[in-house]
Amino acid sequence: MVSHGHRGRHRKITIPEGGRRILDSSAGSSRKQTVICASILFPLVVAAICASVWFSGRIGGADMDRQGYVALTIGVVVTLGLGIGPIGLAFYSTRHGCDEGASDDELTPLASTR
Repeated sequence: MVSHGHRGRHRKITIPEGGRRILDSSAGSSRKQTVICASILFPLVVAAICASVWFSGRIGGADMDRQGYVALTIGVVVTLGLGIGPIGLAFYSTRHGCDEGASDDELTPLASTR
């Protein structure tokens, strides 16, 4: 059920009585889902790494020294951190109720703050 909040600008999603939330622990075994997900994704990551090493060896004239590999590793780690970090924080705040204190009544449109 979706109801419109302040002047139709904000939408508030409510859960009907007796309904289940998707992230609820009763929705399934999260440990089992994690193991299944990891068992599928880990071989894919290993295959991608092996393929990239194989393809980089087949490309001629692209020799990298140690500094190049260090820079590449730092770039990959920083990129993954920028991608995974915010999503991890969003999941953490949702699961630990950090977002429960905010409500639509406390939000004011930017135009009315002038």
